[in-house]
Amino acid sequence: MEIKVDGKKHMLLRVEVSTVGEVLVEINDYLQANDRALQRIISNGRDIPAEDVPRLLGRISVAEIQTLEVISADLSELVKESIDELIEIVPELPVACQELAQILAGEAPEDGFTGFNQLLQIWGALKDREAQVANSLGLEMSIQELEGTPLAKHEADLWASLGAAKEAMENSDYAKLADLLAYDLSEHAEREAGIIEVLRTQAQG
Repeated sequence: MEIKVDGKKHMLLRVEVSTVGEVLVEINDYLQANDRALQRIISNGRDIPAEDVPRLLGRISVAEIQTLEVISADLSELVKESIDELIEIVPELPVACQELAQILAGEAPEDGFTGFNQLLQIWGALKDREAQVANSLGLEMSIQELEGTPLAKHEADLWASLGAAKEAMENSDYAKLADLLAYDLSEHAEREAGIIEVLRTQAQG
């Protein structure tokens, strides 16, 4: 099997590998040691989505693969791009919370159902991206702080508030949901900018 990493032939550090999964583990270790992150896998000319790599290639014998190409990217650049994307998203959260609160407190609160579900999806994606950035930087969310409180505690409080909001929606308690959005969740939304700033500062450091 011919292996290329970023267009260059790559020699395995171990000769005992028998599956493509083992090869990729070793390549990933190599990339991490050089502050890079795996982006794409091309197996026998076929582009394999990152999420499908373990299922499609993990247990395949190296004898079944003729060429394996790995595309990586500079980790610091990926982190910077992720943080820049987060900075663009976070200002929209407090506005969305207030707008939804007004709809839910109005004459047709059911009109806010779709918007609320979209808000949950956006917030979930935001927290996932924050976790990815923290992991890339090797940061412990229980150690990093914002306003004297660990980021992990801020996140736990947020999920508790979102859980209460989802329960209110399920019970059609629009008044409670409107209050949660207008006050509790709006405060969490405002705090996201500070969390991103903590990550940005650590990335620059």
